[in-house]
Amino acid sequence: MIGPVLLFVLFVLSIFYVIQPFVNDNLAVDPASDNDDRLSSDALNKVSLLKQIREVEFEKEIGITAEEDYVRIKNELMQEAAKVIKTEPVSAQAKPKTAKLQICPSCSASVKAGDKFCGSCGTSLS
Repeated sequence: MIGPVLLFVLFVLSIFYVIQPFVNDNLAVDPASDNDDRLSSDALNKVSLLKQIREVEFEKEIGITAEEDYVRIKNELMQEAAKVIKTEPVSAQAKPKTAKLQICPSCSASVKAGDKFCGSCGTSLS
């Protein structure tokens, strides 16, 4: 008598847990998608263009897209991305970092400050 009742209760609970996500209005939000909500429309447009460029490159690599179509589509996407980047305010764009350069005492080649060896001749800079 207890066996069939337990099986029925387990069956009802399992059905409840399977159906609950479909009827629940408060669905859990993925933290990764939460970041997309905070982005501006320009940022979303840049992300979308980047994804499209990657997709075109992938399709070219696996042979779905012909060479002519690949070049045309990629050029169009790159031009559109350039327009979006040009309209972006200068303060929001990444400022390039200038690396301090030194001169190698052995071969007079320019090397970055902090390097331990010269990239041209291999001389130790310390």
